[in-house]
Amino acid sequence: IFALDPILGGGEALSAFDQVERRIPGGAVMGLGLAVAKLRSLRPVLPFIILLFGWLSVGLIVGRLVGLASVGVDIPRQWMWVGVEAALIVVAWVTMRRAARVR
Repeated sequence: IFALDPILGGGEALSAFDQVERRIPGGAVMGLGLAVAKLRSLRPVLPFIILLFGWLSVGLIVGRLVGLASVGVDIPRQWMWVGVEAALIVVAWVTMRRAARVR
């Protein structure tokens, strides 16, 4: 999540919103790693896709929260995205629970 700072540099010239946005790709990589760690079979396809997007959302929300904590500024639009990503996680969890009951 912090790996882009030494590579890209110039974080001081960015706005607080952009500084938070720089953390999100690292969170996405972390979310994909979590999805691979929790990988299930590829069939049926719908639960696999939901699982992938759910863990990707977890990574995105962690990256965004780390970015908000590191910047130390309250940015309402970033908190809106935290809420959207949290809703995606809840939808993925509910869908996976329903899919598990069907089996």
